[in-house]
This record gives sequence, C-alpha cells and structure tokens, in this order.
Amino acid sequence: AAKLAAITGGRSSKALRKIVSEALGHDILREFRSRDILSNPLVDDGGEKGEGGADGAETVLDAEEALDEGIAQIVALKKHVMDNDVDGSGALDEEEFLATIGALWTDWDASSLTRLFMQVDANSDGVVTWQELVT
Repeated sequence: AAKLAAITGGRSSKALRKIVSEALGHDILREFRSRDILSNPLVDDGGEKGEGGADGAETVLDAEEALDEGIAQIVALKKHVMDNDVDGSGALDEEEFLATIGALWTDWDASSLTRLFMQVDANSDGVVTWQELVT
C-alpha cells in the first residue's frame, strides 16, 4: 500500500481512474460495464457489486485492488516515458525509446528493442507516441 501511495502520489482510486480515462480518451469503467457480464465487480457507483456474500465481497475487493494496481502501473509507466522524453517532444525517438524500454526490459538486447520500436511506431514517423505505445 505504501509503494502504491508513493507511485500514485496518494491520489484516490477514483481520481486515478479519471486521470487514466482522460489520458486514454475513454472511460475505462464504461468499457468494463459494456461487456456482457452479469455482475460487474468493478462498478463503484452504487450499481451491482456481485453476488455471493463474503466471498463475493472479497472478490469485489480483489478486483478493485487489481484495477487500482493496474492503473497505478499505467500512471508509473506514463511518468517513466515522460521522464525519458529528453527533447520534450511528447514522443520518444528511437534512442529515447531504447533507453526507456531498455531500462524496464533489461533482458532485451538493442536489436530486439529496435525491432520493437519499428513495430510500435505505427505510422513510421520515427517516433513513438504514448498512444502508439499503449495500443
């Protein structure tokens, strides 16, 4: 919990969901709600919270904690990417990409990271935007 608070700056899970939704350009919870699921444990606005007594409540908490952790990881990744955007262009050129992703995936060699860069650079403009990275 302390590590999560340090990564998220102490923000609430609702605040983090809003930040991520705005960054992704869509409401992440709306996407989950739109799935064909009888009882969605991710709804936190007074809707159905699942069934099954204590086990159901525990499942809801586990799902919400997993979602919160996932959001925290996305926020941390976004911060890492922004911190490594040396030229401040809002996108990573190949050198910045290799340094950024190489720091995370230390078992990948430079040629593998270069191939990944070319695959992620969807429009082949020589830079990887946040949108290209997460899609």
